[in-house]
Amino acid sequence: MSRMILMQGPSGSGKSSVAKRLSVVHNAVICSTDDYFFADDGNYVFDPTKLGENHTMNLERACYFMAAGVDVIIDNTNLANWEIRPYVEAANKFGYEIEIVRCNGNFQNIHGVPQDRVELMRTRMEDLSVEAALVAVRPF
Repeated sequence: MSRMILMQGPSGSGKSSVAKRLSVVHNAVICSTDDYFFADDGNYVFDPTKLGENHTMNLERACYFMAAGVDVIIDNTNLANWEIRPYVEAANKFGYEIEIVRCNGNFQNIHGVPQDRVELMRTRMEDLSVEAALVAVRPF
């Protein structure tokens, strides 16, 4: 059975490093919304006004690979069940097994997110599950 791995953790928790190792082990493609924030010169430029659009594009990319039967890793912060709901629904549609990997490391994040913001992310992390995601509603 094909697999989707959902990474969870704040910036600097080790998600991308773990995702890279898992992609080799599972011969999986990494889909990260962060990819859409890189400028043509290779610099990461976060624009909060593009967050929704970029999440949509990342989901579409994941669906493209799932339609082809490729294992995928979703390398986003995925702090709350409502955030993973679209990915869980897509995985179910394509008959994918879902695994959730929570990262709790405390490394320097590559995106320059201030430490107080990282700590806020840690306090917002929910225990993720497929069942909770399927009934979760965006709070705003």
